[in-house]
Amino acid sequence: MEVSILRKRFFDTAVADILRAIDGRSLVGAVTLALCVIDYLAYLRPVCRKTGDNYKAFLEDFLVRFEPRYNKEWIYALRCALVHTYAQADAMERSEPRLDGYLLRHLDPTFHLSGSDNILRLNVESFVTDIVWLAWRFFNSLPDNPQEVEEKGNELLVVGISDSQADKPYQNMHWALRELDKDSPRYEDLCANIRQAIMEPTSGGLPTTSGGFPATGSGESSRALEGILDFSTPNEFTGGSAIANGFPYSINDAPECD
Repeated sequence: MEVSILRKRFFDTAVADILRAIDGRSLVGAVTLALCVIDYLAYLRPVCRKTGDNYKAFLEDFLVRFEPRYNKEWIYALRCALVHTYAQADAMERSEPRLDGYLLRHLDPTFHLSGSDNILRLNVESFVTDIVWLAWRFFNSLPDNPQEVEEKGNELLVVGISDSQADKPYQNMHWALRELDKDSPRYEDLCANIRQAIMEPTSGGLPTTSGGFPATGSGESSRALEGILDFSTPNEFTGGSAIANGFPYSINDAPECD
């Protein structure tokens, strides 16, 4: 599959699905899908035999170099936790330094990657933007006709886009991706679009007000989800056990993640 077609297919399925989760008000789902997108991209560029090592190598090359505050081991540990248990994962204990918990907020960019303890703090729209931007940069980094990537691309799940739609505008995949249709997309404008997607419900792929008409203001919507999606606090992960969503979970029983 030509990489130009693969790029559009990937964004129309894996990437746009993150934003569709946001449309459905599933912010934790959006973060989980964003973590999976890293898996999919790392699959297209295998540099290590083990999945976990390949995942972290991809993070080092495309996420940490873009934002050095990210800890690749913590992001991988979060991926194992959300994808496999929705709570704790053995990779959290094995990470360096040890990851004791994670906190998710939204509409709070100053919260993102803040703190000096062993808690990973993510602001949803900041993290989602970073992963969408990561995918964009990955495809831009590929040489013409990269044989291995194109061969692996043939194995990816594809939904609803044919080769003839390779010129499909990103805006038609999801309106929040419209920045990518520009000759020189700006990260800041992409982030603003994704932030607006969280603030506003959607109708027909466009942000709307309560009356169903396209939104015109830039202020935060009264329907913006408020509060904190709190999956841990530091004291909940002391003593070798974790409490997530009210259920005790022994770190010794956490599944291995290769």
